[in-house]
Amino acid sequence: MGVKDLWNILSPLGERKPIFELQGKTVAIDMSCWVVDSQTVTDHSVQPKMYLRFVSFHWLCLLLFQIKLNKIE
Repeated sequence: MGVKDLWNILSPLGERKPIFELQGKTVAIDMSCWVVDSQTVTDHSVQPKMYLRFVSFHWLCLLLFQIKLNKIE
């Protein structure tokens, strides 16, 4: 699912920034990317429910930098 070639379309507009530059701002995140990445981690892990740790770690990093998440419906 998703938009075909979305990242190719958006890449000219994107910029890489350190996470601390987003401090105090609100961002929207496609968490499906985290879920897919977490499945890869889970496949190579002996710990049960490693995907929860993986997604929680990313979420906590945002909280530590006081980055707010925008709810997309």
